[in-house]
Amino acid sequence: MDHREKLLSIVKENGPLLPAQINKELRTNVLFASAMLAEMVDQKKLRLTSMKVGGSPLYYCEGQEHLIEKFADRLNQQDFAAFDLLKGSKILRDRDQDPQMRVALREIKDFAVPLEVTANGYSDLFWKYYLVSDADAQSLIKDHINRREEVREDKAKEAEETKEERPKEVQATIGAAALSVEPKARTEEVSAHPNKPVTSVTMTTLEQSEVPEFSYQPSVSFSTMIDTDEKVKIGKKRPDTIPQPESKVLVFPEDDEFFTKIREFFDGAGIDIIDFDIIRKGTEYDLVVKLPSNVGVLEYYCKAKSKSKINDGDLASAFVQGQIKKLPILFVTVGDLTKRAEELLSKEFKSMFVKKI
Repeated sequence: MDHREKLLSIVKENGPLLPAQINKELRTNVLFASAMLAEMVDQKKLRLTSMKVGGSPLYYCEGQEHLIEKFADRLNQQDFAAFDLLKGSKILRDRDQDPQMRVALREIKDFAVPLEVTANGYSDLFWKYYLVSDADAQSLIKDHINRREEVREDKAKEAEETKEERPKEVQATIGAAALSVEPKARTEEVSAHPNKPVTSVTMTTLEQSEVPEFSYQPSVSFSTMIDTDEKVKIGKKRPDTIPQPESKVLVFPEDDEFFTKIREFFDGAGIDIIDFDIIRKGTEYDLVVKLPSNVGVLEYYCKAKSKSKINDGDLASAFVQGQIKKLPILFVTVGDLTKRAEELLSKEFKSMFVKKI
């Protein structure tokens, strides 16, 4: 059984698991294990949580989603409150929640599934608990909107009888009508009141990236703000005080034989340096570069290392960094690969390019 099969077997039997727990079972190089995990997530053989436990995500297989629930107590206080409310309610209407809760619902991505609900052309955002089936969510949303409409009608009738003006909050509620759930742009307020009760719901979930952003800034007294001669009002920005982004000027190391060699190679290959970090002066650099290809200019993460022998740990470390940056990887070195590193490159890290200069 190779490492990948063993890793998958471990997670299937014991997941969700932290990287440290997986590495302990694999008994292999930490960086190599991390690289395999990143690769298997990309291949959708494993999944990872948005939630962090001790700074690390949990890895799990399809079908183990219900087991994530037991880690909810690791959420911060506000996020756990959102988790607890959503779990108990099963579905929540976004606009019915207070600002802090709306922010928290967007944070607990592992537990809150966003749904875009439209009624008579007007849209509204709902959340369902991640273990609630679509069929149950449809029924709950339908009942929720119908109940709100009944309340609206009762209050309208009472207001008519007493000749009082209907409360504005009632005028803004969603009425009941043929309902569908679609992933499209959301209008912040719903102003229409369909006349017929909801009888059926068709539903499609939103991607997290499609969820309308919502930010909440608690009220702050001016005494807590930075003491300056010109105070800026909360919620206001003065155009002349907004800092303008500056183009970064790269200052390359001087009297550095290895970096000079890197630049000479790049110049000859038509590769441009966008950014770089000095890891160890004279021996190791992390760079982001642009290089020409048959399909145009491509951006790469580049690890440059001055070392006589490049081992599997060196390649695994570079692979992990490339995964984090979501960039293809170029490894530049003056040395040779060990036998184990060559095997790893040909079997595990086929997308990585290694160049001896």
